[in-house]
Amino acid sequence: MKKDRIVKRKLKDLVFDQELYPRGGVDSGYVAELRERIENGALLPPPVIDVGGGAIIDGIHRFRAWLRAFGPDHEIDCVARRYGTKAERIADAARLNLLHGKRLSAIDRARVRQRLQALGMPLKQIARLFQMNVATLSAVAEGRTAQVARPASEGGGTEEIVLKYGTSHLRGQTLTPDQAEANAKLSGLSQLQYARDLLRLAELDMLDLDNERLVHLLRRLHEVLGTVLGAVGVT
Repeated sequence: MKKDRIVKRKLKDLVFDQELYPRGGVDSGYVAELRERIENGALLPPPVIDVGGGAIIDGIHRFRAWLRAFGPDHEIDCVARRYGTKAERIADAARLNLLHGKRLSAIDRARVRQRLQALGMPLKQIARLFQMNVATLSAVAEGRTAQVARPASEGGGTEEIVLKYGTSHLRGQTLTPDQAEANAKLSGLSQLQYARDLLRLAELDMLDLDNERLVHLLRRLHEVLGTVLGAVGVT
């Protein structure tokens, strides 16, 4: 990597590449917090971007907060960094996220390990990145992977993905692309926790039934659960 430089970029010219992002998802609550701080005068550090294409290496939450506060034409300072390979971009994104903010979960580390190994990076080098022993890193998310079928247009076959807590019961199975996408978007809680939270809100009359989108989703959930449970003889 060559020496960093500060450049100005409009928010609309920056790219959120999910393949580079080491976390399972963006924390909307944290984005809202950052937006409020920005609107009240906070000066946040510039994001790190790949000078080659504008991909955000570090600073996704800040990017989303600026976008909500000022819109896509707003211009910000960015730390522009040049990378030689995709593996370098993924590794630097993980390294920078280890230095600040919320800790990377076991699933996050397993996902990054998997991506870097697929790109040819030795496990020992990945362990140094995470400042972990090789044995410890190897055990991360052990037994919590599945295969996803690739479409024929991408050469067919399967590839391994890391399952989140809510889908860990699917380990060893082959998922459809839609199932793999759903796994990637889950927050990471167990299915039991999702069910408990929704049941608690309903039993204590805490559901926001004035929210039309929520009511629509609850109706849909009621229909789908009836079909799914009925299919296995649960009434």
